[in-house]
Amino acid sequence: RGGPHTRSNAKHAHRRGDGSTNKKRATAARTECRTDRMKLSWRRFAFFKKDALAEGEGALGAALGLPEEAVVTCSCLVETAPRRDVGDILVAEAAEPEAKVEIRALVVVGDDGGRVVTCGGRLEGASYLPPFGGRALLAAGARFSGDASDCCVAAIGEDSRGADGAATHVLRCFAVGARGFEGLFSELLLEDVLGIPTALAVRGDGGAAAAGFATGVVAFYGLDAIRPASAQQAPKKGMTLGALAASTKRSASLVKLGSVAAPSGAPAACVAFTTDARHCFFGTRLAHPTGDDVDAGGEVCAVRLPEDERKRGAYANLAPRVLDDRGCGPRCGAFDGSEFVVARRDGLYFYTPEDRGGALGFDGDKTALACVGAGYVAVASSHEKSRRNEVHVYDVARRRVAHMYRLPAGGACVALHGTPPSKPPPSDGDGVSSTAPPPFLCSVLVEASNGSLVRFDEKPTPEKLDVLFRMNMFATAIQVGAAARLRPCAIMEIYKMYGDHLYKKCDWTGAVEQYARTVGHVEPSYVIRRFLDAAKIGHLATYLEPVSYTHLRAHETLRYLVCRLL
Repeated sequence: RGGPHTRSNAKHAHRRGDGSTNKKRATAARTECRTDRMKLSWRRFAFFKKDALAEGEGALGAALGLPEEAVVTCSCLVETAPRRDVGDILVAEAAEPEAKVEIRALVVVGDDGGRVVTCGGRLEGASYLPPFGGRALLAAGARFSGDASDCCVAAIGEDSRGADGAATHVLRCFAVGARGFEGLFSELLLEDVLGIPTALAVRGDGGAAAAGFATGVVAFYGLDAIRPASAQQAPKKGMTLGALAASTKRSASLVKLGSVAAPSGAPAACVAFTTDARHCFFGTRLAHPTGDDVDAGGEVCAVRLPEDERKRGAYANLAPRVLDDRGCGPRCGAFDGSEFVVARRDGLYFYTPEDRGGALGFDGDKTALACVGAGYVAVASSHEKSRRNEVHVYDVARRRVAHMYRLPAGGACVALHGTPPSKPPPSDGDGVSSTAPPPFLCSVLVEASNGSLVRFDEKPTPEKLDVLFRMNMFATAIQVGAAARLRPCAIMEIYKMYGDHLYKKCDWTGAVEQYARTVGHVEPSYVIRRFLDAAKIGHLATYLEPVSYTHLRAHETLRYLVCRLL
């Protein structure tokens, strides 16, 4: 069905040491993934809504007011107001239409002319940032911790302020508030010895950034002092880019904290902070790989970051821990809330800061990856034989394909962006009540090679349940309801519906098992009346085993005693 098929529970970690042993373990792990791939298949669902922000050749540039010849070179998505799922709705209300929910997010787009534009979640209210002297190469962002909608946007672009007039690179960090760009930014001229920037990530609280370079170096920068001031005036509408650059205020607060180098020296392909900001992962890949395995020669590394970054010399002794001697491609690594996920041609691989975890085996050249929401992993892949380019959103914890999007002919996915990931939900849900609030809903942004931009927003739980009820997939509905932390009465109602479905199929044993879970929530008389036939008395006795006298009314006691005597 076009998805991954198994996740190995074995720890096939191969640290550097005995080369032959490591190669055998790696080969065995890949063989296990290929073998198990033939046995299982994940069910596909449509749990996301498509919103074509700019679909068609050059539609994105036209929507943002960029020149017709402009080519988009980078983009990112920052959610300014997370959407809380509907976790307290009754199942009976699932089929009712829900009011349209406003998506509050910030989309950042850069082009080959150095222009950087920020806009709303539906490309509305475009605001121009001070332009670079050359191409805009990378962009990333995060919402400031504790702020309602203020965001930190980091971008790296080319500049021409080198000693000999040659192009060099500049890191800029912008403060973007509810009114757009507020005229305050910091910038730092990057060292030429670091090489060409290849990856960029902003810490979840907007306080630091990590940039990867072609020399295999990952440098860390402090961004604490660029928060927007309340007295700062927003740029006037219609202001030209030149006037905007002249009116903005620059701050020298952007500083380099330290750096770490990959042992192989291969170019950094992706960088990601953990949610608690205690570690940073990065993957590398050779610029000109040889052989069939394009990821050979690189590595996946983890770096433990200092707890007190303000202490002098805190970043002086950073040392990478090599987790794998296979690297990853550009934009093919991300943190999912608990593990670092890497997409390769033969599948997905998972890593903790200390070791290598399991793997999901499935084929296809991977072009982009993003971890979003609670346990979702969005993967863009291309298939040479069918010439199809697809984006799958995998629910790794629940073993299903939450959504699949096939790009139009001739278009390929060049980047995936999503809302911040969180810790995946438990793998099994039995309807136990939880005091925690419902989880946040997530969104995925798909940037295509033809200049189009499409966003997919996760459906709220009532809409998911409506789809599952129509498909008679009540077991999956129970899992979805438990993950959304529905009230116990709603979960029990799903169990009752599941029992009714099995009863209609004359599966008395299965129906009784589901009805038995509803004891204390569903009136026993509802079930007793269904099993009073002589052929079903044995099933009724099974149901009444967990039933106590406290759950029966006076007029039901006689029937209860008769069944017990039988």
